[in-house]
Amino acid sequence: MTSNQRDSRVRTALTITRKVHHALAVALVATLLLSPVPAAADIQIFYQTEDRPDADSGKDLWRYTYTLTGRAFAQFEGFTLYFEPDSASELLLQPYPTEWLADTFDPDRPLTLPGALVAQATQDLPAGLWQFSVDFVRLGDAVPGSQRYELFDADFAVLDPPGTLGTVAGVIPEPQTGLLMLTGLALLAALSMRRRVGRSQRPRQGQRFSR
Repeated sequence: MTSNQRDSRVRTALTITRKVHHALAVALVATLLLSPVPAAADIQIFYQTEDRPDADSGKDLWRYTYTLTGRAFAQFEGFTLYFEPDSASELLLQPYPTEWLADTFDPDRPLTLPGALVAQATQDLPAGLWQFSVDFVRLGDAVPGSQRYELFDADFAVLDPPGTLGTVAGVIPEPQTGLLMLTGLALLAALSMRRRVGRSQRPRQGQRFSR
């Protein structure tokens, strides 16, 4: 291989790398543009679950982490997240934003009453990102999933419509799903670039590469 051929291959590799980076950026922008954007009055509540180390034998400890976005809260407005009595017990609220007043209530299995996380704004709050976490003991074998919730006004009147976590204003994929989608788009773009570069490097009829 001559030095000219080595230089040509290096330039080709650098070109492919730059184009792959560009394809990644384009894929990220497209994902952001295609994601649903809630109106100012809409709320979106997303959740993540985590299987926590079990402190007591026979108790399967888990954690929900909730992220609220897309809605401003007037003073004393808030929300309630429900825990079904056959799925969770021993709710324990973790530290939460100081702009809120929050507490948890355990489900009552004999009376089949759900437990709840109740949070109330202590002041007028702009639309932003708010996070709350609740530890709980999982009951049964089902993986903790989506929950019911309600919004209430300053007089504790329930606002319509109630909802289910992750389903208001469209389902948002988990972070891992979004990363896989971007990676797939980038790989497709890279393969396409490599094919085009490969075709351009092939000798034409009657043309030979020197060794």
